[in-house]
Amino acid sequence: MGKTLEEIKDSIDNYDFTINTLLCFVSLATWPNHFNNPELFYSLGRRMDTSDKNPILRNKETITPDAIIQLSKEKGLIVEVKASLPDDETRWNRCSDQLIKYDDELKGWWTSNKRVTTSKVIFLIYQSLAVKFKNYFEIYLQNKEINNDDFVHIEFMKESRRKEFIFFRFSYNKLSEFNHIENIKKLEEGISIPINDVRNSYGSIKFYDGRPELEYLIAIIWQDSLNYRRSDTSFDKRKKCWPISVNVRDLTEELQKSFGSIQIRKSCNDNSIERNVEFPRINWVRGALKILVNIDLGEKIDEENYIIYFKRIQGEVIDYFFKKIRDRKTKIKKDLNEKDQLKLFGESKKSH
Repeated sequence: MGKTLEEIKDSIDNYDFTINTLLCFVSLATWPNHFNNPELFYSLGRRMDTSDKNPILRNKETITPDAIIQLSKEKGLIVEVKASLPDDETRWNRCSDQLIKYDDELKGWWTSNKRVTTSKVIFLIYQSLAVKFKNYFEIYLQNKEINNDDFVHIEFMKESRRKEFIFFRFSYNKLSEFNHIENIKKLEEGISIPINDVRNSYGSIKFYDGRPELEYLIAIIWQDSLNYRRSDTSFDKRKKCWPISVNVRDLTEELQKSFGSIQIRKSCNDNSIERNVEFPRINWVRGALKILVNIDLGEKIDEENYIIYFKRIQGEVIDYFFKKIRDRKTKIKKDLNEKDQLKLFGESKKSH
């Protein structure tokens, strides 16, 4: 059974909240030395190689934490964020395994040998889950016979005052080696980072390396890309739409520049192309365009080119696409059932 509209909207809110949390934590860790520290780099998503000592991936495989922050040539932070966790605690092993996987001499930093001397795994976890997960994680580490010193949990939550903030505070272990950074030292009592100020610093980021809900991606393509392109296209009175030619790669790059990886990469002057993570990914965008074809809002020319029938949408765009996709799935299911019934009817008639 698919998700309800309410569940999809909750997931979209969670996705946006995750982006805000990542950006606010990067800001917390990198300011006020953002401009005067040539050794400081950061990236949302980055391809890092494990070592042969990795407790889970020992074959020098590539992993992509949610964020990598290099504070100097010697010190770095590996960041993972969870705004929610499964209700079933037996499924928390997967999250714990992920953190253990990052506790390694990862290769891929912005140094001459691609390594740093000291790194810490930072787990950003929503405040209401922090104590429960800390207790679970301690037992997990004991069972695995793993030292807990390299793991730091930081709880976070949204604060709404005149402005909106994200509040961060140490929940499990601390970063005493990084106390020379003013904001990190403040994590002991807690520090609030203003969301809008951070957003204004980094631009209009709407994606990170995690895959968003399909309706969210389609809505951004519809509102923020196709809506602007329609001025270059004549209105088709017969089809009652603006037929807009779309190339998958061009659209993907446009979204990355405006709302994704290229936008955030400009902020950190990251030129190590082979380590960059692209988001939104091209297969996400291609999948979204295929869905638009399936719900009769476009046609496929070939694997790389589409014509999308753009029109103005009244009301909530997410609601509109949720209904269109759900109705299409219902129709397909009904058609399949009818075909099965006809097939059975034909077989029974033949048997007589």
